Amino acid sequence: MNLSLVFKIGAVWLLMWALMNMFMPDMANIYGYTLSTELKSIMRGFGVSLLSLAVLHWVIPMWSGDNMPNFGQVVGAMWVVFILMQLNDLRTNLAPMNAEFMVPVGLNVVIAALFFVYSKK
Repeated sequence: MNLSLVFKIGAVWLLMWALMNMFMPDMANIYGYTLSTELKSIMRGFGVSLLSLAVLHWVIPMWSGDNMPNFGQVVGAMWVVFILMQLNDLRTNLAPMNAEFMVPVGLNVVIAALFFVYSKK
């Protein structure tokens, strides 16, 4: 495994979430949220944001050259921010403590760790 592959893994994971947010907003029900028109609109907008991040993850290895480890450290930090937000949602009872929520959090932790491990020069 190398850093380029870690970026591709992150891109595919983000793409999956982007597509779910844009085209399957009903998945909000698994978190106990009531799906309103407003929430559906916010989820679609979040999906577009995730799609943009997925594209960046995909192209960074092609564009970064020798600077890829620097990009990997920055992107790893971005993943940590997402993880901290998810853990805060748990702490404040905005998200349920169930497998549907915790498995993705766990995978985010693994991906973030991979960015840091493979970004060492």
